[in-house]
Amino acid sequence: MKKGWQHDRESKITDMLRILFWLLAFGIFSVSLFACNPKQPEDAAYKAPTEPPQPQEEEFPQARSIRYPGIIPGTTSTDEVTKILGEPIEMTIDEDLGMTVLLYRSDNEFVPDAFYIKDKVVHFISAGMNEEEPLYISSIIESYGQPDQKTYSLYSAGTMMYLYPELGLSLLVDEQQGAVLFEHLFVPMKLEAYFNLWGKDLPLENPYMK
Repeated sequence: MKKGWQHDRESKITDMLRILFWLLAFGIFSVSLFACNPKQPEDAAYKAPTEPPQPQEEEFPQARSIRYPGIIPGTTSTDEVTKILGEPIEMTIDEDLGMTVLLYRSDNEFVPDAFYIKDKVVHFISAGMNEEEPLYISSIIESYGQPDQKTYSLYSAGTMMYLYPELGLSLLVDEQQGAVLFEHLFVPMKLEAYFNLWGKDLPLENPYMK
């Protein structure tokens, strides 16, 4: 009788040890699983994947023509020019630049507006301003700041060229009145490149001073 009781006691102890073994094994497995996949704190804010930074727009985009805002050097084609303005009064060739020049009637009765074309795309615009509704250089400076450079002009005494080459803009200005006489639009470029192309004939000294 005593042996039977002892045998039952040993069996119960064995069963308890077996249960403890499996509980311990399960606990170790759970800890390992948690260590491999740590739970984020409940109050941790979800952070979405960071998008690549977007390029910032230039402070001043390419300047637009006052007279011809729908015609953009480097973008507008010859066909688009004639669609907007009709057929030119004359077409000529600038052999020095190797460009076709379309001439249109201007607000300046002596000098027609000119569109320089290369590879069927406008590269340069020269447009006379309306003298009855003058555009003053002060409003340009208010919009674009001081020019990169001012230089003399061969147009007439008392006129100066205000250069904004990186905006694709240069302006012929009557210094005494402050009125813009002509606007020139072109594909934006550095100042040195401007003087090698569109401004190569501009005098650096006053041509009317002797």
